[in-house]
Amino acid sequence: MNKFYPGEHVMLKQLSRSFLYLLLLASQTLAVADDKPQNKVTMFTQTFCPACIHAKQYMQEKNIDFIELDIETNAKALDTFERLNGRGTPLLIVNKKMMYGFDPEFIETNLNK
Repeated sequence: MNKFYPGEHVMLKQLSRSFLYLLLLASQTLAVADDKPQNKVTMFTQTFCPACIHAKQYMQEKNIDFIELDIETNAKALDTFERLNGRGTPLLIVNKKMMYGFDPEFIETNLNK
């Protein structure tokens, strides 16, 4: 029989929630439907960030599916951003590759991998 120390079950519950959230984020990022990869791009943003706005416009114009996580308004997004050692926005994750800032070539190169 497993015995827990006082407070240990609370810590395990918090770790489980964090793990499940990261797993959910990863599954959304790598979701596949109808043999077509979707949401291969995750972008951490802030509302005042000009590069974020430019990156969103670019992906919308190119019909690239992406998940936007605003670190100003979404506490879970901020927590994930910090766990990834986020230093600035936009933080793009394209097929598990991270990049700070916006570079269309980075997106196009890594999107098809």
